[in-house]
Amino acid sequence: MCGVTSVAADSVDRARCTDAGSQEMLEQRLLHLEGDLSRSRQVAGELHDAIERLMTLPAAPAPAAAPAQGGGGEPPPTAVAESREPADAASLCEFGSQPPGKTDVQMLDVYRDIPFDNPDGGAWKQGWDVTYDANEWSPQRKLKVFVVPHSHNDPGWIKTFEKYYADQTRHIFNSMVNMLEKYPRMRFIWAEISYLDLWWREISPEVKDRVRRLVSRGQLELVTAGWVMHDEANSHYLSILEQLTTGHEWLRLNLNATVSNGWAIDPFGMSPTTAYFLRRSGLDHMVIQRVHYVIKRYLSRHKQLEFWWRQTWDSGDSTDMFCLLMPFYSYDAPHSCGPDPKVCCQFDFARLPGGRYSCPWKVPPVQIKESNVAKRALMLLDQYRKKSQLYASNVLMVPLGDDFRYDSEAEWEAQYTNYQRLFDYMNSRTDWHVEAQFGTLSEYFAALEAESKHAGTTTSLSNFPRLSGDFFTYADKNDEYWSGYYTSRPFHKQMDRVLMGELRAAEILYSLSLSVIGGKPSAVARDHLSQLMADLVTARRAFSLFQHHDGITGTAKDRVVIDYGNKMMTALQRCSRVQQQSVQLLLLPSLAGWRPDVNANYWVPSSRRPHADRLPEPSVLQLSTSAARQVALFNSLAHRRAEMVSLHVSAAHVEVTDAEGRPLRSQCAPVFSGGRRLPGAHRVTFLAELAPLSLAVFSVRETGVGENSLHSLAEVTLMSPPAVAGVQADPSDRSGPYAVTVAAEPSPVTLESSTARLQFAPDGMLRLVKMADHDAAPLTVEFVAYGVARGSDMSGAYIFRPDGPARPYRQKGAVRVTRGPLVDEVTVLLPEVEHTVRLSHEGDNAGWVEIENRADVSQQRNFELAMRLSSAIESGDRLVTDLNGFQTIERRTLQKLPIQGNYYPVPSMMYIEDANVRLTLTLGQPLGGASQASGQLEVMLDRRLMQDDNRGAGQGVTDTRRTLSTFRLLLEYPDSQTPPVKPLPSLLAHSALRSLLQPITVLVEGPDLPVAAQPRGAAPPARRQRWSAAARPAACDLELATLRTSVAGGDGGDRFWPGENVTLTVRRVAADCRFPGPPGEVCTAAGKFSVSQLLPKGFQTSVQQVSLTGVHPGSTLALSTPLGLDPMELYTFRLKLR
Repeated sequence: MCGVTSVAADSVDRARCTDAGSQEMLEQRLLHLEGDLSRSRQVAGELHDAIERLMTLPAAPAPAAAPAQGGGGEPPPTAVAESREPADAASLCEFGSQPPGKTDVQMLDVYRDIPFDNPDGGAWKQGWDVTYDANEWSPQRKLKVFVVPHSHNDPGWIKTFEKYYADQTRHIFNSMVNMLEKYPRMRFIWAEISYLDLWWREISPEVKDRVRRLVSRGQLELVTAGWVMHDEANSHYLSILEQLTTGHEWLRLNLNATVSNGWAIDPFGMSPTTAYFLRRSGLDHMVIQRVHYVIKRYLSRHKQLEFWWRQTWDSGDSTDMFCLLMPFYSYDAPHSCGPDPKVCCQFDFARLPGGRYSCPWKVPPVQIKESNVAKRALMLLDQYRKKSQLYASNVLMVPLGDDFRYDSEAEWEAQYTNYQRLFDYMNSRTDWHVEAQFGTLSEYFAALEAESKHAGTTTSLSNFPRLSGDFFTYADKNDEYWSGYYTSRPFHKQMDRVLMGELRAAEILYSLSLSVIGGKPSAVARDHLSQLMADLVTARRAFSLFQHHDGITGTAKDRVVIDYGNKMMTALQRCSRVQQQSVQLLLLPSLAGWRPDVNANYWVPSSRRPHADRLPEPSVLQLSTSAARQVALFNSLAHRRAEMVSLHVSAAHVEVTDAEGRPLRSQCAPVFSGGRRLPGAHRVTFLAELAPLSLAVFSVRETGVGENSLHSLAEVTLMSPPAVAGVQADPSDRSGPYAVTVAAEPSPVTLESSTARLQFAPDGMLRLVKMADHDAAPLTVEFVAYGVARGSDMSGAYIFRPDGPARPYRQKGAVRVTRGPLVDEVTVLLPEVEHTVRLSHEGDNAGWVEIENRADVSQQRNFELAMRLSSAIESGDRLVTDLNGFQTIERRTLQKLPIQGNYYPVPSMMYIEDANVRLTLTLGQPLGGASQASGQLEVMLDRRLMQDDNRGAGQGVTDTRRTLSTFRLLLEYPDSQTPPVKPLPSLLAHSALRSLLQPITVLVEGPDLPVAAQPRGAAPPARRQRWSAAARPAACDLELATLRTSVAGGDGGDRFWPGENVTLTVRRVAADCRFPGPPGEVCTAAGKFSVSQLLPKGFQTSVQQVSLTGVHPGSTLALSTPLGLDPMELYTFRLKLR
């Protein structure tokens, strides 16, 4: 058809259709006519660059004077979640009943409505043959093209973080400075601050000033500027907040810059939680890439690749984040300029013949010269025009880069000189109606906003659609869904959550100890605090590094996984030192005569991790009858806690006393390793009651037999099928103080407390649950296993492609039943998993059932082990999972999708329900999960895969380790059958999750604790037995997310100094108000809160609300000002030490 072509018709005779021969003849004539003009244009361009270099080399500004990247000025209106008047905050019931704001695209509806087909789209294999009308552009409506040079640098994947830096990233930075200065029209964006920090440590002050100039004049843009480009499936919201804050804090300290735009081109599926965090951190726009190819095709067809991303729970528009989605297969150059990768590859000039890279399509790039510039420019413009047809705007962003690119000046030269010749030629062709240039994201989005305003909209970009939902589960081709990485390397996923809890506790303890010392410490105290701050910074950075999308995902090579594990091990050790040093300070009756010793071990963790690839092992606390041993417990929550605490001790007959010396009820049970009892070790359990944000010192001592009437010994029953070898009851189990019964044959088991009754089959697996005041409900727990589908791309670190439905894992094993007045449990010893179900009789733990699995699949091949819960709940195809521990989202199990397409990330919670009952499972580690049938919940526990899945790792997943996974199971009954509009957890589920992820910190006395062993009846030691920060408990829907001391500076190496500012981040959770809250907690505050409620001492009387990462300021208010907090929102306050 005339006027609609796949290759743009030349403007010499646009009105006439020509065949290929005529067009080629016209192009040859153009080459002769324009040869002289092209040479003149090249000379003019070189002069332009030279003049611009001379004009833009002022003296280097001081760091503090450098203008903020992105223009500085006032933060965007939604950067700071400003609190309301208390009366204006929504109640939980009001919030749940408010319908979400209207959106143009709801991803759950899109998934339900579109066919997940895969027709061959031609050059764009997953799309269609894109055409356009060459007359749609004019002098008044030009196509504006911004080519954005970038280099994606994974902080660990095939190589370790430091190895990548030494081999490649260092050279990228060095050449970047030289080439951006040489070519002022060149641009570059960078995302990973972790790499920038490594380079910053070794460059001179002069080079640092050159970098600041490049940032200040807009040639170099920092995008997202987190420590890493975090994974969006497995990372917890606290992890996202930490890695963003660590990066933004570094940027403020070293470049005095802020960030305007997000860039997430490689995470394997996208979460709206990230959009929320970027918005509330002051960013304006974001770019994403890895979305299911069918979803990309759908949004491209409807020109909805530019959209406002709204949270599903937002009834207004305050969370809207403007987002650009790339349309094609990858972020590399061949899949960026347009729909034909064979053509686009010819414009990646790092692939010129003779270089390190080549084009898989066997057509290499050629140098742009006078003789070919017209033809090549037209060829490239054709791709730009086709790509523009997928967007609603006339402003086009074209990434130019790939993994670890621009690591030589030769590559910079090749990309710049060839593209600039193409741009100069395109822009000189006034009949082509195009403006092409290098650009940053800020320049691209500024042009997009200008076009939007020119179109007559009242608000910048307001004409683009609103979208809600998420982009999981990702598939890049065929039925190859990236749902395997939700579970891969679960050992390190669990280690991540442990480190998250330990780092959070260390941060809070350090900040509280700083508030006791004050903002003007002595020289000795300052040195002590700086050493602990260095520990915190090391832990923050190691933790943040693991949030990388090849870290917590479990998708790196074995040696890199080992390196991540070692870094996290070091971080745990640093957190431990900060905790115990802070605890010792807080328990001092006064600071008079305080002589800090950062190397002293006043307190030590109750368990130790012998190696980074081993689970922690509880240390046995040696007891005696002559002296009690001290145990310090720290509650990092803003709520009261009454939870079971367990320690391993050397004696079975003990007495536990609280901080006031009052004896407590306690229970001792034998300690087992697999099927055998460990001699000389006993597990003592007691109920610890702790005020919010408080420390308490408990005591444990050995007693004589029968001396303590409040202490009990557990009764143990061992059942083992005759066919099971190696796990029969050890005769030594009968010895010692415990009543051990060896059953002749397996039989059903019942555990019962005042709140629940659990019934188990003879094989030890749960079969029935009855909660108090409700009928018994069938609820079975079983293990199932998936095999691997054969084919070219089989299951691996990223991909989950089973060979069909899961098969029952029906192995026989020994059963061990332990009963006591405080805790009962049933343990099943199977070949691949040790499975324990625990029921507590008192305290918060009595509100749920605890499940622990210790899995070891190292002897299996192409084996994926899952735990499945089956019930009579009529949930249909509906499932609710969480996103990043921050929000919950509704899923549908769609028959048109394969098993792997119905698997979703479950970072911390999932539930199913009908009108009468809800089954919730909270997770202590991120895993993949699904609901394969009505009434079912399923979580993958571990996977061992022998082959690479062809996604770059170059290996299978065979480094499996014995791995712990922990869960809380809740069966809840609503008091109303009218569910809220939004899928929301119960308050009890929130409480159960906090108990998993933010456990009580347990420290036992160390060798350097003064007067460590106190004789019974002796005077108390010279320290407090209790210490508390909070004036009163927070409401049960309020969470203390972080209390984090800022870094004031450092020595450029490993020394850091604490600042005078501490940031407090609180979150008001949303909950389904049909379910009652946790017993004994205050749940009626309706969002009312004041900072002085939590932190009445140690800080100045005014606080400032700030953006999430503390960069943008908001309102200043008094510490005691009553505030109204909305459900689902995070609020950050900056406090200053006295």
